[in-house]
Parts: sequence; structure tokens; C-alpha cells
Amino acid sequence: MDEAKDSRTEEERREEMLSLLNATHEFPCPFVFKVIGQSSTAFVAKIVAIVRNVLELEEDPPFETRDTPNGEHTSITIEPEINNAEIILEVYEQIQKVEGVVMVM
Repeated sequence: MDEAKDSRTEEERREEMLSLLNATHEFPCPFVFKVIGQSSTAFVAKIVAIVRNVLELEEDPPFETRDTPNGEHTSITIEPEINNAEIILEVYEQIQKVEGVVMVM
């Protein structure tokens, strides 16, 4: 749907996303976050730190990285145990604030 034509409020969109996540996942469960962005160790560190901080983990969650053939971008895959849908949305919201993010899945 074209966002310009979407008359739902931010809260309505959030509630819809929470409903969908709750309908398709049985929490707690592992959840995959995949982030693509500018290739740098600082970028990777920022993304991993966001997940660690939102989940209130004592150490970094396990993650994998892969660079594009030209080395311009890096994909980061993190699959932590998630307790509820709210946490997923919080991680997404924080990641989208990071400079250099190209795509979040």
C-alpha cells in the first residue's frame, strides 16, 4: 500500500504489526533480524549493540556477517530468543535510526 494513501495512524499500524507477529509466532522464540548496511566494523558493532541493549543481554548475541562481493555493504544476521512482539518492534525502530542502514528484514 502506498504510504501516502495509508490513512491509518502510527498507533494503528503498530497494533497491526503486533497482531501479525503474535499470530505468526509463539513467544518466547528465536527471531531472525537481518540488516544490510554500509560495510564497516562500526556499523556491525552498532547493530549488535542495539539488539544486546534492547534485549538487556549481558553480552553480544551470536551473529554472522557477510560482505557483498564489491565490499560496499555488509549483511548482519542475528537470531536471538525473543520474549514478545513489542521487543521485535523496538529492535526494528532502533536499527532504523542507525546511519548507513540500507535494508532491515
